[in-house]
Amino acid sequence: MKTLIVFAGVLVLALFSLSFQCDRNRMAAAEYRLKDIAVECAFDAVVLMRRERLSARDERVSDCVAAALAAGSARISFGADDGGAFDFTLIEGEGTITVSVTARTEDFFRLPIFSVTKLSASATVPVV
Repeated sequence: MKTLIVFAGVLVLALFSLSFQCDRNRMAAAEYRLKDIAVECAFDAVVLMRRERLSARDERVSDCVAAALAAGSARISFGADDGGAFDFTLIEGEGTITVSVTARTEDFFRLPIFSVTKLSASATVPVV
C-alpha cells in the first residue's frame, strides 16, 4: 500500500510538472511572437519618420504603428476574444524609438496556482 501511495504522489507531481512546462513553452512562444511584432512596429515607425521627416509625436507615426500592430496581430492569436486586445506605447528617446506592445490574453496556465493574463514586449530601434 505504501508503494502505491508513493507512486500516486510521484505521478501527480510528474503530471503537474509536464503541464507547467507545456504551458510555459506556449507562453514563451507567444512572447517571442509579440517581440517580433514590436520590432516590426518600431522599424515601420523609423522608416516613416525618416521618409517624411516626422517626430514620434506626430499622429501619422502613431497611425503607422497601429497599422503595423494590426497587421502583425492578425497573424497570431493569444486567445483573447476580441481584436482590440493589443495596446502600444511609442516613446522617442535620443536617437532611438521604443515601441512597447501589451497583449491581454486568456490565462496561459491550466494549473490554478499560476495566472498570466497579460504579455508585454518592447523593441528599441536607433534612428539614424
